[in-house]
Amino acid sequence: MKYYFILEDHKEQALALSKIIKTYKLEAEITISHSISDAIQKFQAHTYDVFFLDVQLSTIDDISGNGISFGKLIRANEKYRTTPIIFVTSFSDYMSEAINSIHCYGFLTKPYTKEDVCQMLDSMSPNDSSDRLKLKNNDCIYREIPFSEIVFIQSHLHYLHYHTKKDVHRSRQYTMKQLEEILPDYFIRCHKSYFVNRHFISSYDPVNQCLCLNNQTLSIPVGRNYRNDVI
Repeated sequence: MKYYFILEDHKEQALALSKIIKTYKLEAEITISHSISDAIQKFQAHTYDVFFLDVQLSTIDDISGNGISFGKLIRANEKYRTTPIIFVTSFSDYMSEAINSIHCYGFLTKPYTKEDVCQMLDSMSPNDSSDRLKLKNNDCIYREIPFSEIVFIQSHLHYLHYHTKKDVHRSRQYTMKQLEEILPDYFIRCHKSYFVNRHFISSYDPVNQCLCLNNQTLSIPVGRNYRNDVI
C-alpha cells in the first residue's frame, strides 16, 4: 500500500488525478486537500509516500500560501527530506524555486494527460515489488501479477503474453531482453519467444523438442540455442 497526498483547489481535477493514481496503483490510499489549512491538518495526521501539489491555489483560506509554501513545509519535516514532491502547474514562474529550494521530483503541466501521470509514476517505481510484475496495457491500466503465478511468457505479434493459471495478460511494456534482468531465477529462456516457470514443467520431450507443462494441453518449444539451459 502506498499513500498519496493531493493538494488541488479544483475538486474535479483532484478527483480526476486521484482516479488515475488508483488505476495505476491498485493498492493506493489517497488524501485530497483543497486548501492550505486543510492540508496542514491532514498532512500532520499521516505519513505519505508521494505528494502532488498544485502551485496556484484560488481557494479562500484563513492561511495564505500556495503549493510552493506547502512544499517547503513538507521539506522542513525530517522524514520528508527525500519524499517525491510533484508540482502541478500551468505556469513556469515557480520552477526555479521548486527545483533549487524544495528539490521537487518533477512537474505536471496543466492540462496534463493520464499518460503524463503514468509516466511520472513509472519513473519513480517501474517495478517496486520484488515478488510481483507490474504490467501496463495500452490504456495505461496497471495490473500486478505475482511471479509465482506466471506459467509461461510468449512473445507474439509485438506483444508479450503472460499466461497465468487463470488468465492471459497482454502488454508491450517489456522486451524479452529486459525480462531476463527482471524475472526470478526459476524462469528459463527455452526459446527466442518463450520464458517458462520451472515450477510448472512436468517433463521434456526430446523427440519433439518441447516442454510439457503441468495441467496444460499445449507444449512449449525448445530452441536449439537454448537446449542446454533446459536439459
